[in-house]
Amino acid sequence: MKSTELFLYAVRQPDLIEEADLQACRAALPAAEGEMSHAALQAVLALIYSRPDVLDASIVNSLQELLLQPDRPENKAPLLRDVLEALVATCNGSATVRMVTDLLDRPDLPTGSLSVLLDVLDYVVFWRRALVDLPALLSVLEQEHSGRWRERVLTHVIEPCLLAGEVTDDLVNRFRRLRALDSEPPYALAALAVRPDVPESTRKIAREAVRHRFPLAEHMGPRLRTGDLRILAVNNIDDSQGDEIIRVVPLLQALLDCNPATQITLLTARRYLYSHPRITPVTIDHAPAVDATLHQRFDIVVDWFHPSINLSSGLERAV
Repeated sequence: MKSTELFLYAVRQPDLIEEADLQACRAALPAAEGEMSHAALQAVLALIYSRPDVLDASIVNSLQELLLQPDRPENKAPLLRDVLEALVATCNGSATVRMVTDLLDRPDLPTGSLSVLLDVLDYVVFWRRALVDLPALLSVLEQEHSGRWRERVLTHVIEPCLLAGEVTDDLVNRFRRLRALDSEPPYALAALAVRPDVPESTRKIAREAVRHRFPLAEHMGPRLRTGDLRILAVNNIDDSQGDEIIRVVPLLQALLDCNPATQITLLTARRYLYSHPRITPVTIDHAPAVDATLHQRFDIVVDWFHPSINLSSGLERAV
C-alpha cells in the first residue's frame, strides 16, 4: 500500500491496515523523493489519531533519519512538527522526546531541523512536561554549539520545569552557571530562593546566585511585607477575561499573600471575578465611583494600560 493510500485507509478504514503497510510507510519517511516522504508524514499523522496502537519506536527512528537529512525541503517542516507533537501524546512520547534531546546534542544538526525540534520542546513543556529529562537537556545546553539557542531553551523549557517539579542542588547549580552566560535576569532563581517547598540547601544556592541582582526587590521587599499598605490596581486594558486572570490575579494574590494587612482597591470591568475580603473591586466605567477612588490616598499604584486597546485614556491621565 502506498503512503497516499495508507493515509486514506487511516482516515476511513484504519482496521484494514497491516504490518506490511506500516513497514512501507516507515521506509518512505526518509526517502529522497520529497513527495513520497510528504505523503508518508501525512499517513503517520493520520495513524497517530486513528491507530496509535500500531506505531512503535521504529517510527521515531525513521523520523530521526528524516530530521538528519541536510537537504530536507523547508516546506515539510510544519507537517514534520505536527507529527512529532502528535507522537508526544502517544505511548511513543518518551522515545520522541529522547530523540529530540539526542538530536539537539549534535553540532551537525541541519538548521531546518533545529527549528522544528525547538518548537516541539516548547510543546512538550505545555502538555507532557514530565517527559523532559532535565539533566540530559542541561548537558546539551552546556555544549558550545548550543550557544545561539541556549537562552530560548533555558527560558521556555528549563525554567518552567524547574519551577514545576522537584529540584536538586545539582540541577540549580548547573542552571545558575548557564544563566550566567546570558544577560537575562535570573527570575527563576529568585523564585526558587524563596519557595518553601524547595530544600534549604537549594534555596541557599539560588539566593547566592541572585544576590544584588535585584536591588529594587531588596529595597521594596521589606516594605511590601510590613505595615498597613493600601494599593490601587487599575486594569485599563480592553482585553478578554482570560487575559485579565493571567495578568492581574497572580500579582494581586502575591501582594496579599506577603502581607496580611494589605488592602487592594481594583478598578476593573469585571468585578465578578474578585471575592477576596481584602480586595475592593470598583467598576471602571462607573465615573462617580472611580472619581471617589482616585481622591483617596494609596501607598502603591499598579497600572495596566495599553495606548490602543484601553478602556479609558482619560482615566490613564487621571491615574
